[in-house]
Amino acid sequence: MKRIQSLLDIQEKEFEKFKFAIVMMGRHQYINEDEYEVNLKDFEPQPGNMSHPRPWLGLDHFNKAPKRSRYTYLEKAIKIHN
Repeated sequence: MKRIQSLLDIQEKEFEKFKFAIVMMGRHQYINEDEYEVNLKDFEPQPGNMSHPRPWLGLDHFNKAPKRSRYTYLEKAIKIHN
């Protein structure tokens, strides 16, 4: 988990709030850090088996970024007179 934290450049206090999950076919299964070991062979593509879904590592966190409105109300409209 430390490698992921350093790669994302996130402070320790903020990183503690993250939850990890294995995501497969749109469904997630949260990982309990104390008891789970990731087997890298599960994440490798299976040769000759294209229908086998690949698992992904998901990060669940609260997004603190301010919401931007879809339209900016500070800009004035442009009027074109013909």
